[in-house]
Amino acid sequence: MSAIPLSEFKAHLNVTRTNDDAEIQRVLDAAELWANHHTAGRLGGGEATFTARALTGSVLILPAARLASLVSLTDPFGNVAVMTGLEEHDLQAGIIALPYKLKGTWTVVATYDEEIPADLKLAVLIVGKHLWETQRVAGQPEQARPGFAAPGQVAGPPLGFAVPRRALELAAPYWLPGTA
Repeated sequence: MSAIPLSEFKAHLNVTRTNDDAEIQRVLDAAELWANHHTAGRLGGGEATFTARALTGSVLILPAARLASLVSLTDPFGNVAVMTGLEEHDLQAGIIALPYKLKGTWTVVATYDEEIPADLKLAVLIVGKHLWETQRVAGQPEQARPGFAAPGQVAGPPLGFAVPRRALELAAPYWLPGTA
């Protein structure tokens, strides 16, 4: 199930027919997967478990961002750490302040916010629309699209995929460092 409703994506595509719904849903899922991968978050909420290594013993840097809440924290020895509430976490950046200094691999269970920021949602819609239009080459029959050929003819090269600059700029504040 997508975090963005199919009806909202279809409205963005300006599509009213229902015979392409399954294909449109796959395109939307791919666009959301792109956002989840590059922003190290999860659109639409949910719970996730992470492991991270504390090198200094005082903080964990998770391979995730845009977290809503911390559910549990387990130290390298398997003990559930008691959170005092005084720790200064930066859940939007994926930084967890440890309740006590202990080097090693910690396990973190956290939740994502169900609300998708408007600019990130628009970036997903733009990427999805780009995927849809690149595939469809609007208004052309299948044989006229790049990568397809009429019987007895040689197909031209298929179109490549590059993320639209507008989508990259909208998603930039949520980018996780180290992703390409």
